[in-house]
Amino acid sequence: MKRVFTLLFLLINAVAYGQDTLNVMFYNLYRFPVMPPANRQTILKDILDSYHPDIFMTCELVNESGADHILNVSLNHQQQRYLRAPFVFTQSDTTDPLQQMVFYNKEKLTLVQQRTYKTTVRDINHYTFLLNTENIAGDSIFIDAFVTHLKSSEGPANRQLRLGMIDTFFNHVEDVPNGHYVLLGGDFNFYSAYNEPAYQKLIATNNPVTMVDPIHMPGKWSNNDSFKAIHTQATRISSEGFGTGGASGGMDDRFDYIMMSQNLEQTGVLQYIQDSYKAYGNNGNCFNNRIDAYDCDGEYPLELRQNLYKMSDHVPIVMQLKTDRHFTSVPQLPVAAGIKFPNGNMVKDFLIIDVNKIRLAANDFAVYNSLGQKMLLKTERNGTFISIDFRNVKPGIYYLICAGKNVSFKIVRM
Repeated sequence: MKRVFTLLFLLINAVAYGQDTLNVMFYNLYRFPVMPPANRQTILKDILDSYHPDIFMTCELVNESGADHILNVSLNHQQQRYLRAPFVFTQSDTTDPLQQMVFYNKEKLTLVQQRTYKTTVRDINHYTFLLNTENIAGDSIFIDAFVTHLKSSEGPANRQLRLGMIDTFFNHVEDVPNGHYVLLGGDFNFYSAYNEPAYQKLIATNNPVTMVDPIHMPGKWSNNDSFKAIHTQATRISSEGFGTGGASGGMDDRFDYIMMSQNLEQTGVLQYIQDSYKAYGNNGNCFNNRIDAYDCDGEYPLELRQNLYKMSDHVPIVMQLKTDRHFTSVPQLPVAAGIKFPNGNMVKDFLIIDVNKIRLAANDFAVYNSLGQKMLLKTERNGTFISIDFRNVKPGIYYLICAGKNVSFKIVRM
């Protein structure tokens, strides 16, 4: 028994504790990959290399091959650090099939659940992430990232359609467990805070989850140089040469957002980093101009702004989160000493262990929490499989110890 606890102690204490960050980005990709120029995945690579997002939320993805281009060319061109969510074809407007997608740094995050919500306009996609952190208290950190693309254009009818989509978001955010952190990224197509019921609904304090605009800058954003530093569209004066449907007229609209749950403004294990929210590539001096104009110089260099000009009619939104925990990647489960996990290490109800080729009994396995405490879980052998009941276990990271083989595995309870 001493060997088991020694193994567990080494596993839990293999990482030092300290502050680490998550880079978050939302980007409207403008009908990727079908619109010109043809090499946009390479252009996007250069943009992403200048920021390295850990959560990369996107909209206006046309097809699954575009998602693969982004993953393989734009993100994993040097190291295989990123994964993407499964591609889900739109369930809403099939006449103009534009999808949302999220890509993520697998060394910092594990995607534990994905859902799609249908609206009268476009889908809302919901991704639940577990942060791959070790912690002393034994509690896990979850982020629920929602990605959407609200109805475009001005007018009362379009404003009501945007409101209906936000109502759908709140209908489902009610199901997010207490203590989770929520992000809502998207192209919201808001022109003004004052006559936009969807924006007013988003920041209302009586919602199931209180959401906030990280920069707290309500106003009449459209065509108003008072907000020129946070405008996200349009990167171009003219859309000529960039396909049909792209915006033009220069930088004069705040359409793109990342909203967040209020608990990210509070002191806790995960916090928003003040002043990290930016319209990425906007130097604040490009009102009604193209993003790569020479007189729009500043913090963001010309080469980046030229890439943004070619990539999309929008610029990305970025923000950073910090945690007092260090990240430690949840590894793929090895096949150790003949032990196999046919359903992987992500557990919803039962952990299934294949012991077909080895002689192990149910009592050879034990589950421990991050404090090194043994969990009293029902464990049974049925033929060549051992089943461990996790139904009454809180979400988090646990450790499976096989005393007979002196091996251990990290288990994620969803």
